[in-house]
Amino acid sequence: MARSRGIALIGPEREQGMTFDEVVGGISTVTDLRRIASAHVVDFRNLDEERLREALRAVKPQYLHDRTVQDAVTGGIWLSPDHECRVVAPLLLCEVLLQSADYDVLAREAEEQTIALEQQVLNESNELDLAQIAGARQGDRHQFYQLYQFVLAVVWETEGTASVEEVSLLRRLRERLGICEYDSQLLDAQLGVYPKKGNETHTRDEISRVRRSLQARGLLFVYRDKSGDDHDVVPEELAGILRQTFGMDLRRFGYQQMLADKRVRGRQYLEAALQRRSLPWLREDTVEKLQQRIMRYLPAAEVLGGLSPRDGLSSEELQQWLGDLGLPTSGSKVDRTQRLLAHYDGLRPVRDVATDPRVRLFELYEALAGRDRETLRAQHLIEKDLDIERKFEEATVYLFETLLNHSPLNQVGSNHPDGLLSFRGMYVMWDNKSKDAPGMVNLKDHLPQFNTYMDAADKAVPMFLVVGPGFTVDSEGEAIRYTATHFGRNIVLITAAELKALACEWSSPNNPGREEPFPLGLLARSGRFSRAAIGTLRA
Repeated sequence: MARSRGIALIGPEREQGMTFDEVVGGISTVTDLRRIASAHVVDFRNLDEERLREALRAVKPQYLHDRTVQDAVTGGIWLSPDHECRVVAPLLLCEVLLQSADYDVLAREAEEQTIALEQQVLNESNELDLAQIAGARQGDRHQFYQLYQFVLAVVWETEGTASVEEVSLLRRLRERLGICEYDSQLLDAQLGVYPKKGNETHTRDEISRVRRSLQARGLLFVYRDKSGDDHDVVPEELAGILRQTFGMDLRRFGYQQMLADKRVRGRQYLEAALQRRSLPWLREDTVEKLQQRIMRYLPAAEVLGGLSPRDGLSSEELQQWLGDLGLPTSGSKVDRTQRLLAHYDGLRPVRDVATDPRVRLFELYEALAGRDRETLRAQHLIEKDLDIERKFEEATVYLFETLLNHSPLNQVGSNHPDGLLSFRGMYVMWDNKSKDAPGMVNLKDHLPQFNTYMDAADKAVPMFLVVGPGFTVDSEGEAIRYTATHFGRNIVLITAAELKALACEWSSPNNPGREEPFPLGLLARSGRFSRAAIGTLRA
């Protein structure tokens, strides 16, 4: 799962991806060769390894034929009878591989990124209401989303899954109403059916099944490097056709960097771009929200050049932008627009080695929980007592976000728990309670507050974590009695030292599943946390 590390730019020249012939030469097993050959090699079952490679190279034009690729995407992804494939394939292919610099990603990393993207939809669906997704609280746009949400609910209630015919109808309805695929996923998630029923993310095995399906369609290839690591890869020639099929004129990172330029990042310019397509926005939307809406709905070329010669940036403004980047400035407005797109498409991020400032807070996690003012002041972490609770909360956010791979949700207002996480179709809440020595938190003092938080939630809260330096003897009994009268709600009492040790264990290089989200369900046990009760950690 992607973690918050900060980025730097490399570019604008990007590495070239592998050619079709190079990829075919790197396919490591006869099984993979036969699966990929099955798309267009008629007698693939009867050929040995060498002849399979020869046959694949011979029929290369079929793998790179525009209409053939488009049909494979439609039949193998959008209208696949397999719901798993309809959800996972666009993420793995379009949002992971085609977004990478050279269309080449380690297979295990591709799986991690796919799971992270599914979790991102779940998190955002828990933060937004229908009006925020639609960008309108009234009018036609809001009614369109209400109608589409109603149709979605009917489809899922009838069969528990969507048939090919229903998926086709939903796609046509989205086109008619002007609703993008991502917004549809958000609405599915709010109904509890995305990424699959119960809001569960897909497993590595399920993603691997989709990978094999894409290989059999000739849309995804695999090879093994000298270190023995498997890679998912799209040949350079095929990537261009797929990008056109998916309507991708600029990769996500390049689009973000383009929108950061002073010429197009102003609120007035962004609103004008949305207005040209009659796309609404909310008055409270930040510039970042406007940018996200633009990236989901508008081609980058349209943001730069508009819908007509009079829209967007002028040819002179584009010329100046190119000059600022040290690029050739000649040509028409269209030429200049395409040159800018090529530049930003070639940018790629690299991880910044800068240390997250919250690391120091995490290192002194127990001191924050126990309000050890002497230690905290000596480390220049606090100036006044109020800083302790705030930094205890920041360290806990870091722990969940970076070590346990769960992104805390945004919460509105001030009357809410310190933290909120997505858990399938439910929530996990936590609250930090620092305490002076001897550092014993009495649950009874805080239980009414926690109960109010859970009662106010719009989804079930099966777990409420209380993080403190320690707990009174009576607190465990209070937690168990609460669960007995509020069935389905578990109050988990976990010390800062225990939570820190658990996070370090999960994120350790010795844990092969460390890049995946920690399974929160392991914590669903009322009373004092017990590491022994969890057993062996596994994703």
